[in-house]
Amino acid sequence: RRMRIAKGSGTTVHDVNVLIKRFTEAQKMMKKMQKLGPKGMQKMMRGGGGGMPPFM
Repeated sequence: RRMRIAKGSGTTVHDVNVLIKRFTEAQKMMKKMQKLGPKGMQKMMRGGGGGMPPFM
């Protein structure tokens, strides 16, 4: 399936794999933020904990 996506988009399979990996990491981070709630997110932002990956 990834090979078909790569061919259709004019990219390499490696690029597709990197995109999927970044997407799943972002999904995980969003789920963690939802579990924290608004107060937990404020605490995390003030404390600088967690941090965003450099590509974002």
